[in-house]
Amino acid sequence: MRSYLEVNLKNIIKNVEEIKRLTKTNIIAVIKSDAYSLGAVKIAQTLEKQMIDFFAVCSIKEALELRENNINKEILILSKVFKEEYHLLKNNNFTLAVYSLDELESLNNYLVKENFKINAHLKIDTGMTRLGFMYNDEQKEIDEILKAFKFSNINITGIYSHLSSSDDFDTSYSDMQIKNFKNLLELLKSKNIDNLYAHLFASHGILNYKEKFDYVRPGIIMYGMTVRDDYRNISDMKFYPVVKLYSRVISIKTVKKDTKVSYSRLYTTNKPTKIAVVSIGYADGYPRALSNDFYVYINNKKCNILGRICMDHMMVDVTGLDVKVGDVVELFGDNIKIDEISKKLNTINCDILCSIKKRVEIKYIEN
Repeated sequence: MRSYLEVNLKNIIKNVEEIKRLTKTNIIAVIKSDAYSLGAVKIAQTLEKQMIDFFAVCSIKEALELRENNINKEILILSKVFKEEYHLLKNNNFTLAVYSLDELESLNNYLVKENFKINAHLKIDTGMTRLGFMYNDEQKEIDEILKAFKFSNINITGIYSHLSSSDDFDTSYSDMQIKNFKNLLELLKSKNIDNLYAHLFASHGILNYKEKFDYVRPGIIMYGMTVRDDYRNISDMKFYPVVKLYSRVISIKTVKKDTKVSYSRLYTTNKPTKIAVVSIGYADGYPRALSNDFYVYINNKKCNILGRICMDHMMVDVTGLDVKVGDVVELFGDNIKIDEISKKLNTINCDILCSIKKRVEIKYIEN
């Protein structure tokens, strides 16, 4: 393998068991973006064995991939299904996230014409300002939400929202969103609409809040990653690392002082230098922004990246080290935490992980 992710399935199971232990509720396992680049089919197969009976993906394409690989449990499609995709809903038992009356009307017209029904979860915008029926306790908003339950061929079985700032130290905005969501549930109950699966907390909400709903939606924490280490619930939980990224040394050369390295001659050697070429680049999802300003580990030794990271390769300094062609290169893992990369680039670990491309192979550790 030129480059590969090493994914520990046993540790995913441990992490899911921790989430179950803390929340004492049902889980909708979020495996969108190919399970954050870890391989949605394999992750779903693993979690099915752990009594996970509900998955969430982004698109109908992701949902179909699961069905085509005999994942038969319920699947919630979190983003829009377009009109030209409606025909794919038939006989696949998908649950849709719905978030506007226009969308519901268009979908229901098709379902009536084709004579079948589907289940849906109503998405409520309590403060994310993304998808969802707006809800700030105004009568116009309440009326729109109530109309969503009137479509003949759409069975609203669930209702959910999403916290915009669940990892913030200041919880006031999330507290407001939680209050609005709970108020809406009470209002619906007063209208005899109380047979809905409610869910609000994704990964960081699980770690920061103890309110109980019917489901939680863990994503990145199933894969052993958080943003902080001081969540309000974190002392109650232990997460296990799941994923490491490796590549290989494919060439070694020693060059003279004042040799230019890689595109744009960003780096010039200041002494005779032994350079290893590593078979990973930005086309594999390794960030080009780390060019000339980060490091890898080879044989547990830190090696600085030299010059620009290329599309398929990068160069690192192995001067004075016993490094040979074929040696394994750690991009993140035991010596380099993925959070070091995300903090360096002022982003989040989820961004780094989801950027890994499919041409990077996956090696699963099952025992």
